[in-house]
Amino acid sequence: MGPSPKFNQPIAAFLCFKIDDSNWFIWTQKMMGALHTIGMTGIVTGKIPALNLEEKKDWDRSDGMLSGCIYGRVSDEYQYLVQYCETGTTAWAALKACFKKSTIGNCMTACAAFYKVQYEPSCPIFVYIQALQSTKQKLTAFGVQIDNTNFKDVLIHLEDSFHTVCLSILTQSPKP
Repeated sequence: MGPSPKFNQPIAAFLCFKIDDSNWFIWTQKMMGALHTIGMTGIVTGKIPALNLEEKKDWDRSDGMLSGCIYGRVSDEYQYLVQYCETGTTAWAALKACFKKSTIGNCMTACAAFYKVQYEPSCPIFVYIQALQSTKQKLTAFGVQIDNTNFKDVLIHLEDSFHTVCLSILTQSPKP
């Protein structure tokens, strides 16, 4: 069965914030979750499932309705990018062209975010490591590779109570 054109609720549930020039990476992750829920990830991936004629009509209708849903999830100052898009496919492409740029500014901002992740002693260490991994994913999306050395450099700056953890990490032999 093809995608359901009744999907306003899943998108609203996944996206409680609007896209702007600072949150493309997290917005796309959440939007992909919403699109997956309604069977419409093909507007992003370009991989439209094999559909019969009736399902294709549903797909096209849903794709058209997605343009309005996407428009509503875009910050006011950027709505002009998708204002006249008739499908979710074209709206996604327009947003991607604007926001997924590997500019030096975007890379520098993402790198700064990686090195500014702060460890909060009242939280478990995995929360800190997850924050580092999240910023690493943002950098990877811009084509910047963060290797284990960068991770170790950041982990060295943990508070003093983690000094033994830092030493343990630093003395590990490289993976074979």
